[in-house]
Amino acid sequence: MYDPTSGSILFKDQDITGLKGRQLLPVHKQMQIIFQDPYSSLDPHHNVREILKESLTAVSGLSTDEMEGRMEEILKKVGLKPDDMYKYAYEFSGGQRQRIGIARALLVEPEFLLCDEPISALDVSIQAQVVNLLEDLQKEMGLTYLFVAHDLSMVRHISTRIGVMYLGRLVEIADSDELYENPPSSLHKGAAFRHSAGRSKAGSPVKTGDAKR
Repeated sequence: MYDPTSGSILFKDQDITGLKGRQLLPVHKQMQIIFQDPYSSLDPHHNVREILKESLTAVSGLSTDEMEGRMEEILKKVGLKPDDMYKYAYEFSGGQRQRIGIARALLVEPEFLLCDEPISALDVSIQAQVVNLLEDLQKEMGLTYLFVAHDLSMVRHISTRIGVMYLGRLVEIADSDELYENPPSSLHKGAAFRHSAGRSKAGSPVKTGDAKR
């Protein structure tokens, strides 16, 4: 990971910007990430069981039997079968691989998920399935998402609040409907924001959901 060049990262009113190594373990139990590329984010030399167990072992004190049960349960939640644990990443489609990535992130029962463009590398026909899965999991598990994306139509569909970044700076944050219906003048009078989905000049909208714990 890159070291921040400026600013700070606050999580639950705690500054975690400078935490390193084992100092981050308590944070990792509460915060996880779903990566953009479901192909490169999974180790091709490990089967699904090994991938999931590595993540779980690092932050939990569960016994082997408890870990096995947790892994089977979470695979079912994301629409996969327990037997899929013994397959390797190359045996799955892109959408299935991203489901494995989601399962890995959820194993430690976090409260907060950073979704780093989790559908941009998937076929359009699969994107809606993954987004619907994320929405269902959010309702079921009381999760908060920070959803990073450039697809403005998808952002509006999934978001409750949106922050817009331009040239590396957060220039606007508002409720989803308000931002789309009355885009402020800071967003080029709304033209780029309304009509240029996917173009870099429109910025990088992100989602935050409200935890329900």
